[in-house]
Amino acid sequence: MMSNQLHCITVNVRGVREKTKRLALFRWLKQQKCDIALFQETHFTSELEDCINNEWDGKAFHSFGSAHSKGVSIFTKQSSCLNIIDVNEYVEGRGILLNITVDDTALSIFNIYAPNDMKSRNIFFKEAKTWCSKKQIGALIVGGDFNEVINQKNDRISRQIQHGPLNKTTQLKHFISHLDLTDVWREINPDTCQYTWRTKDNRSRSRLDMWLVENSQMTNITSCDIRPSVLTDHQSVSVKINIQSQAKGPGYWKLNSNHLQDEACLSRVRTTIKFTVDECKQAHLSSRLTWDLCKLKVKETFIRYSKDKARISRTRHNTDEARLNHLLKLVDQSDNVNRR
Repeated sequence: MMSNQLHCITVNVRGVREKTKRLALFRWLKQQKCDIALFQETHFTSELEDCINNEWDGKAFHSFGSAHSKGVSIFTKQSSCLNIIDVNEYVEGRGILLNITVDDTALSIFNIYAPNDMKSRNIFFKEAKTWCSKKQIGALIVGGDFNEVINQKNDRISRQIQHGPLNKTTQLKHFISHLDLTDVWREINPDTCQYTWRTKDNRSRSRLDMWLVENSQMTNITSCDIRPSVLTDHQSVSVKINIQSQAKGPGYWKLNSNHLQDEACLSRVRTTIKFTVDECKQAHLSSRLTWDLCKLKVKETFIRYSKDKARISRTRHNTDEARLNHLLKLVDQSDNVNRR
């Protein structure tokens, strides 16, 4: 047996009807090496379905809202070990549950976008706990925008005067308790204050976006972090889960044809061919052996160039993301110190 890591990301995208924004988010997901992505507040409607599905390199499942509100989607990348069992819509535009197997492990991924107002939100969570119990076939993993925080003290900063009771999370807490769920990020960061949404003036911040998993799955969690997203006022939340799987043999290599337009890559290939041919002449190898060795060395050169280029791009992206995340953490922590 070997361990497969499933990387899931949830983010409120704040409307992605515009193609340019969708493609930017899809590129960002690819950079994140995401296996399953949960989008909330997509504003998708049925006439866009074929277009969206063609743009995404994998499978996409939607619960549509209107052109100006709601909408949730789950995107899965192409994978031989990820199989779709079924998809279930909870509340139109607000909830969708995907039953899958990863190798031999059954999982139920529930994407939610909870209502903004407290009364509707409490009804939403009250009915969801029973609905989930009926629909799930495997370990439950819940992600999305909950539009509420679990702990008012640690998960929210507001400069506005509070009116009415602070305890708005009654049904959310019952939902978590009934389904035996754990707030993954808070479990890993018990004393940290970090937020996933903030107003433009930065006066109010909340950790509205979360991953909840069954307690039995917590030992399989390898990481959970809040990270910058693109073109939205919410940060994303990433979770990585270990899945036990059977060991597989090596796959097939396929040339990235874009490298044929890359002069730096072609220069490496020419150098490799010249060096290999010269070595073969000195060793008095036959034309056939020279040809076979050249093919092998050229393949190795393409693979090495791809890895080098990917590493440079990944390092640059990770550095920029880490700097932005560090600045956001400094802002959150300084405000929490001042609040005490």
